[in-house]
Amino acid sequence: MTTVTITELPVDTFTHFQWLLLGLYELERAGEIQLRFHINAIDRLSLLTIKYKKLAGLSRRLQSKSLKQPRYNLVGEVEAGGKKRTFTVDSKDSPFIFSETLLEQCDAYFKIQCPKQIDEHGFPIMPGVYLPWMDINFGVNEGDNAIFARKIARQVVPLRDKIHPAMVGPRRLTWTCRYEFLKRGYDNYLLSRQVRKDKTLTAYFGDAQGGEPSQDVTSYDMDWEWDLIAYLSRFNSNHPNEKRAQAVRLINTLGDGYDGRLINDIVDGKPVNHSEWVVPLPDFCNFVARHRYNLNISGFRLSIPNRFIESFISGTAIITDKLALKWYAPFEDGEVVETVEMGYLGNADVDWNKFRNDLQQLPPTDPERIISAYERKWSPTAFARYVVRTTLNSPSSTER
Repeated sequence: MTTVTITELPVDTFTHFQWLLLGLYELERAGEIQLRFHINAIDRLSLLTIKYKKLAGLSRRLQSKSLKQPRYNLVGEVEAGGKKRTFTVDSKDSPFIFSETLLEQCDAYFKIQCPKQIDEHGFPIMPGVYLPWMDINFGVNEGDNAIFARKIARQVVPLRDKIHPAMVGPRRLTWTCRYEFLKRGYDNYLLSRQVRKDKTLTAYFGDAQGGEPSQDVTSYDMDWEWDLIAYLSRFNSNHPNEKRAQAVRLINTLGDGYDGRLINDIVDGKPVNHSEWVVPLPDFCNFVARHRYNLNISGFRLSIPNRFIESFISGTAIITDKLALKWYAPFEDGEVVETVEMGYLGNADVDWNKFRNDLQQLPPTDPERIISAYERKWSPTAFARYVVRTTLNSPSSTER
C-alpha cells in the first residue's frame, strides 16, 4: 500500500492546496493510498480539527500574526514497496521564485506557477527581458544588515530536473481542509455543469490599473508588484490591468452574448466601482458556465489564474494571451485558444486589431469534450495521482 504523509501544511496559504488534498482524500477512500498528517499541532487544530468557521478563522489569524513571513510550500513524503521519496508543492505566484532550501532537500519539487523553460537566461517577463531565478528568502546588505532584495537562487538551473509543473485549482473550496467540507465545496462547483451555455464570451477582471511604481528603489524585489512595475517601466511596459480594461471595453462593443466586467474602472481619470457586477465566489462557476469562452489576460507576474479550472469544470473554454507558463499536461485543442501577446507589453505594442478579430471568430466549443479532458487531467484525483506517481518515480536526492 502506498502511504502519503503530509508533514507541512501552511495555515496561511492553505487554500492553494485544497485541490490536492481533496484528491488525496478521494484516493484514500478508493483504497489507492493511506493518507496521514504529521503536521504541527497548531496547523492541525486550525485546518483539520476545528469544525466551526469563525473559530477556525480566529485560530488562523492568530497564528499568521506570529509568522515572520508567509509560507508557500506544502511538504510531504510518499512511501511504497520500501521506497520513500519526499516532495513539496510550491504555491508562490511568481514563476521565478523558488524555495532553494526545499529544492535541495526534496526529491520532487512541484511548482504551481511553472515556467515553460528553466535555463540560464532566467524568466522572460517581457520579450527580451529576463528576471533571474530568485529565492523565497531575502538577501542581506552586510554593511547595515538591512533586508533589501531576494537572494539569487543559484540551484534552480542545476536542479531543474527536480522541478515539475503542477496546476492551479479554484480560488477556494471552503474554509477548512477537512474532507467533508472540501467535498461539499467541490460538489457545488460541479453543479455548474447543469447551466445552459447561452452566451459567447465573458471577461471578468478586478482593476483597470496596476499599483503606483516604487520610487527611489536601489534594489528591486520583483515579487513586489510596485517594484516590478518600476523596473519594467524602463522597457516601455504597461501593467496587464490596463490591457484588461481595454479588452473589456472592446468586448462590450461586440453585441449580444459578450459580457465584459471590470469591477474597478477609471473614467476620466477618476475611479469608478461597479459593485453591481461582482459575482459572489460560490456563484462564479455558474456565471462562467453560461459562456462558451472565458477571457484570460496574463498578469500578476504572468501567472495562470484560477479562472482556467473554474471554466474547464463546466465545459467552458479559455481564450488567452500568449502563456508564459505550463501545467503538467498540455492543453488540448478546444480547451485553450491563444491570441496575441499582452502581459507587460506596452499598450501600443499589442496587436489590438488581431485580438478583436480573434474574439469575433472564436471556433465552436464542445463542452462535453472539455469536461472529459478535465476529468482525465485536471480533477482533484487526477492531480493527486500525478503528484504521487511523479514523486515515487523521482530519484532520491542522495542518489544525485
